[in-house]
Amino acid sequence: MKTLYLLRHAHTLTAAPPQMGDHERILSPQGAEEARAVGRFMKKNELYPDFVLSSSATRTIQTTMLVTGMLFGQEGGRIPSRFDRGLYHASADKIISEIRQQDSSIRNLLLVAHNPGAAELALRLGQIENYAPATLAVFKADCRDWAAFSPDAVTLEMIFAPESAGH
Repeated sequence: MKTLYLLRHAHTLTAAPPQMGDHERILSPQGAEEARAVGRFMKKNELYPDFVLSSSATRTIQTTMLVTGMLFGQEGGRIPSRFDRGLYHASADKIISEIRQQDSSIRNLLLVAHNPGAAELALRLGQIENYAPATLAVFKADCRDWAAFSPDAVTLEMIFAPESAGH
């Protein structure tokens, strides 16, 4: 049995800083608080990832660091992680492909992604229709190895969206 924590990055500023593109867009103050709320929720519910797979966009990196910081304190930066440019605005199919490439020793995978791919995947895996920023869905996958991960063999365990994420 594997566990997938699917997290959409938190709210961002509406525009990238001058001289930078969308990839460098940063979290808003609201988004930073949302990410910390996700980390607190994960800690309270003992949802600890073994590995983080995230887009390399600034906002997903910031979301990841704030969540893992709440989970692990100063050790948050030491959780094994990979920040992949290929996950920047990746489709649900691309995200599934990346999940299937993860090492079988990873039991609990935190995946931090963008819409529309994150929402497409949440809909496919758990019939979740509104995947707002900073929404976390926890899925149990009936597989021993990530290579066998299938949307048809997952169960939605819980979903969490910080109160401000719906605004």
